[in-house]
Amino acid sequence: SAGSKLSFRGPPRPCDMQDRTFKGKVLLAALVVLANVSNGERLGNASCANDDDQALLQARVKNACSPDETPPVPTVPSDIEVVNQAGECFAVVTYAFPTATDDCDPDPSISQSGGLGSGEEFPVGSTTETFTVIDDASNFDSASFHVVVTDAEDPDMTPVPADIIVDTDPGVCDKVVTFPTPTATDNCPNPVIALTAGKASGSTFELGITTQTFTATDASGNSISDVFHVQVKDNENPGIAGLPSSSTHGNDAGLCGAIVNYAAPTATDNCADPVLSQDAGLAPGSLFPVGTTTNIYIATDAAGNAATGGFTVTVNDAEPPVISGVPSDITVSNAAGTCAATVNYAPPTLTDNCPGGSIPLTSGLGSGSSFPVGATTETYTATDAAGNAATGGFTVTVNDAEPPVISGVPSDITVSNAAGATIETYTATDASNNIAEESFTVTVNDIENPVPNLPANIVVNNDNGLGSGSSFPVGTTLNIYTAIDAAGNIAGPSSFTVTVFDNENPVISGVPADITVNNIPGTCAATVTYVAPTATDNCQGASIALTSGPTSGASFPVGSTDVSYTATDGAGRTASRTFTVQVNDNEPPTLEVEDIDVKSCSPTTVTFSPAAADNCPGVTAACSPSSGSEFPVGETEVTCTAVDAAGKTTQESFVVLVECDGHGYYKKSHGNNIRKRRNPHMKKWLHYWNEYRR
Repeated sequence: SAGSKLSFRGPPRPCDMQDRTFKGKVLLAALVVLANVSNGERLGNASCANDDDQALLQARVKNACSPDETPPVPTVPSDIEVVNQAGECFAVVTYAFPTATDDCDPDPSISQSGGLGSGEEFPVGSTTETFTVIDDASNFDSASFHVVVTDAEDPDMTPVPADIIVDTDPGVCDKVVTFPTPTATDNCPNPVIALTAGKASGSTFELGITTQTFTATDASGNSISDVFHVQVKDNENPGIAGLPSSSTHGNDAGLCGAIVNYAAPTATDNCADPVLSQDAGLAPGSLFPVGTTTNIYIATDAAGNAATGGFTVTVNDAEPPVISGVPSDITVSNAAGTCAATVNYAPPTLTDNCPGGSIPLTSGLGSGSSFPVGATTETYTATDAAGNAATGGFTVTVNDAEPPVISGVPSDITVSNAAGATIETYTATDASNNIAEESFTVTVNDIENPVPNLPANIVVNNDNGLGSGSSFPVGTTLNIYTAIDAAGNIAGPSSFTVTVFDNENPVISGVPADITVNNIPGTCAATVTYVAPTATDNCQGASIALTSGPTSGASFPVGSTDVSYTATDGAGRTASRTFTVQVNDNEPPTLEVEDIDVKSCSPTTVTFSPAAADNCPGVTAACSPSSGSEFPVGETEVTCTAVDAAGKTTQESFVVLVECDGHGYYKKSHGNNIRKRRNPHMKKWLHYWNEYRR
């Protein structure tokens, strides 16, 4: 009607034709309707506000489009891509509601037939948003777009274990290591965690450092990794197998030692390729000198752990020295006018398999001396450094080949007396039965009293030697006397010898008092130093030698060792002194144990073999309850005691758990009952095995 305004529901409206686009039929139908409006009313720029007129127009348009077989056309947004909200497995997505156009129906019906509405929480992934449009002729069509929510957030994981540092299991070069597995969390469900490098918990880890990598991955392929390290260290000392016992040998003939063969020890270790080196002494098959040689071997493994073992080789010099150049027996005549003869000879010499030694004259006079008429035995005694002795001798015989001399035979005497003459004859015989005879005639004319004819005073000189009351040295001193009277007549020389024997033993001073020390930790011995004693004697030439026991600074074994020194003087006399070195084993044995977990619902027999270690041989171990006992269900504490050869003890405890519930058991600590090990490098573990696990 005049003045009415037309309006249309739904897009597009005819009054908005200058701004909208209609397809051909809709536009034509609208124009026909408008041309037939009664009273020649013009729409012009009508406001379309009259709903009745609008309905009339729509009906006339519908009649113009009949039959309508063309479906409406929906218009939807383009695909939408967003990332998830922080900490969520979705994103809130808003979009413009789709629109639709139709050739005939200006207001087709549009509805969502699939997906989520604008402003809702879209899950991670792709969501298909489908819209269906239907016109009033029941023609319909659908269109879709996608809302893609990308999970850009990495998963998280609980912390991996701290770095694990463990020692190798006893006797092997690896260790079974267990650790907790971390867990994964994520903003979206079902993240997974996997060990991507390294070994699983409960695996055997070799010596060294193994990098363990755990990676958490979510359903979108986002991942995060963390690492820790398992370090297996070798703190187990190597062993020395086949170490020979100490031995004593006699020297080889003609040598100052003996060739000694022994089987060289070998090094053993829980890890490969330990190295054995000889730190002191001589190799098998070497010439070992007279005396005591200490052989020390050191075994070292690749981790630097070391063990030391030793033994001694003692070679005794049982070969006496040899005296060479002993003169043959010597026979000479006396020197003219003397009852002796000066005899020179080359003294014998000493040879020996070892250096040192002496060969003094032990009886007789010596070369160059004045030997008296008769037989004199010259004896030489050779003594080597070990005290072995040999004797050689010969005889010097001086024959008196000179007849005696008769002196003072008077001239023929004539005196007054009764007539007559007497022949006086004198015969002289010396000790060697040499004879001399002289005669003279005495004619006595006895005419006066006789006059005594007394000799003048006689002076006697000591030409050689020492006077009576002098200090005569050890050895033989030749005393020679010559007598001269006032007229210059000489008698002699006459001689005799004074032999002084050294019957006094040498004296040993500074012998150490008995020594008591403790062993060096980790060894069955101690290095002991002492000041060696000295020898003095009434005569020069005394010497002192170690005749038994190790030298100062040597390694003394645990126990009591006698050290003896012998002093020898120039006359071959000896004196000996001894002191004792006591090395006490002050180190307790080591014993380490480990809890045992047995799965059983009834009393179970459990066996184990405690292994104790000590710096000295002879350690034993016993446990209560003993191995092979029947253990009830539950916890039982086992106490083991190690006793070494010195009687020192170490006690350790562990727990045997017989567990029935079938679940893992967290071992209780009994460390307050366990004595701390003195040497952390010497670990011995308790191995066990039981019938249930077999």
